[in-house]
Amino acid sequence: MFSNNFKTLIVLLVFCVVGQSILNIPLKKGKITKQLQPFIKGSILKSGITDKLINLEDDIYLAQIQVGLSQDTFEVVFDTGSNFFWVPSNNCETCIQSGMSKGYYCTQEDACVSSDFILQQYYATGDISGNITNFVVRIPGTKPVNYFGILVDFVYQLPSGLQGIIGLTPFYDFQTDTKKPNLITLLYQEKQIEKPIVSFYQAFDVDEQSGKYQSAITFGGYDETKIVEKLNYFKVIKKNSWSIQIEGFEVGGVNIFKGKEEALIDNGTTSFYIRPDIGEKFFDYIMGVRNITLGDNYDVDCDADFPNVSFTFRNTEDKLVTYEVEPDFYITRGTNNTCYIYFEGFIGAPTFVIGNTFLRKYLPVFDYEKNTVGFARTINQAPQLPQKEQIQQY
Repeated sequence: MFSNNFKTLIVLLVFCVVGQSILNIPLKKGKITKQLQPFIKGSILKSGITDKLINLEDDIYLAQIQVGLSQDTFEVVFDTGSNFFWVPSNNCETCIQSGMSKGYYCTQEDACVSSDFILQQYYATGDISGNITNFVVRIPGTKPVNYFGILVDFVYQLPSGLQGIIGLTPFYDFQTDTKKPNLITLLYQEKQIEKPIVSFYQAFDVDEQSGKYQSAITFGGYDETKIVEKLNYFKVIKKNSWSIQIEGFEVGGVNIFKGKEEALIDNGTTSFYIRPDIGEKFFDYIMGVRNITLGDNYDVDCDADFPNVSFTFRNTEDKLVTYEVEPDFYITRGTNNTCYIYFEGFIGAPTFVIGNTFLRKYLPVFDYEKNTVGFARTINQAPQLPQKEQIQQY
């Protein structure tokens, strides 16, 4: 779920419910506050309460949930690339060492029951382990739900700043061949949201600072005011993953991959992860054809001649749909005219991981009932890469 060097955009959120509705939760850099806002006419949204979130350098978005009857507040990641919920234990020393500022004190009085079963969860940049535990979880404005997860007592190499994760991957019990409810489907079953759907709109930090756009995640539907074209839907090809079929990948108009492989749609990472053999062709083109020097940390010269890239998927109507991504979306600025390219080789399955570099341009809609992922062009316009005289020291 995470990209190395903390080159990660993780959307975290606070969302609220008024009856059975669609929940639209804006994100904005700054102190977390609450205010009631009307929704724009033409949106499919009905009603809701918006909560502002903190955008840290376009890399991580922090939001709040409440755990236990005490409603202890934690800032967590809502992640379509994983399926477990976890928060750190108050006894987790490695959590503190990794930068997590607090832990949860699990007691029966707080309706927390921890078992003797240990579970370990692996991510791209580290892992966690702890006891399987029953929690009471509450999103501010909703009714609390009984939810199981992991009370973490060990963490290794995860980015600092977060205090847990709520996985949004469909949870499937392969022993009984049945789906198990996660947080989204639980809210739907309890009639707190209209449909078992979650979608994301992710603005750039420069737009949030100017007040032009505000990042948002929507539970129960999607916000039509954030897209400029109709949605295309793609069938999920794995029971326990938001993976769809990819049939093409081009760089600068050159075909790098053509076939039928798996692409995981993961809002928990910024990068594009690609299988090593395909990644080798990609970087051969970048360095050989475009003469771009690539550093050890995927650092590149901001003035280099970067190509457009495109991905082709087959939709639910059996038609091929191609999505193009410009370099302003997949290159991020650093210091001293150094930028970073959000493409990385990835050993193992799936063949492709499509992260927020793509999802900033194309709003994703995850439908648990129809087992589809939808994409539509957002209103987002990426900030142009800076010229040498515009580079600032961060």
